[in-house]
Amino acid sequence: MFWIIIIVFIFLCLIISSLFLPLTCQLSLKVGDQIDVELSVKLVNFSVYRKTDQISYDSFIEDHLEQMLTKKSLEKPNWLKTIKLVKFNWSTKIGLEHADETALSVSSLLIIKGMITKVIFQLLNQPKAIDYLVQPNFEQLMFQSDCQCIFSLKLWQAIYMKFKRK
Repeated sequence: MFWIIIIVFIFLCLIISSLFLPLTCQLSLKVGDQIDVELSVKLVNFSVYRKTDQISYDSFIEDHLEQMLTKKSLEKPNWLKTIKLVKFNWSTKIGLEHADETALSVSSLLIIKGMITKVIFQLLNQPKAIDYLVQPNFEQLMFQSDCQCIFSLKLWQAIYMKFKRK
């Protein structure tokens, strides 16, 4: 009987402590002939969920971009209300063959990034730490973009959302 009580106590302690362990979400976007999206969720360092998807440019424009440009404000889904955006870093380096093309591409990229960031901040909260940069490179032909977001979410909320969505 003593061992059963100890095992139950340890099990309850593990369950309660798991509610406060860090949950890391990573979203990776690769833009080429199509948009490759990879979402992975880790609890501490163990992979809990992983999904990859490929989106064509036509479906992205029809499904997402047109709605974003025509609606004044987006409706926030209930499950997004529990997620807090803690940190948002997005740096991009771009360079084309001629300086005038580079300058125009930098300004166009700033507009596109502004639209995307506006949607992110409408759906989530605006974080305290924001790093937002588009850096021109007049020396060489290049495109490099790095976007890092840190989200805060309690584990019990993630479990609740998982079962509620089924």
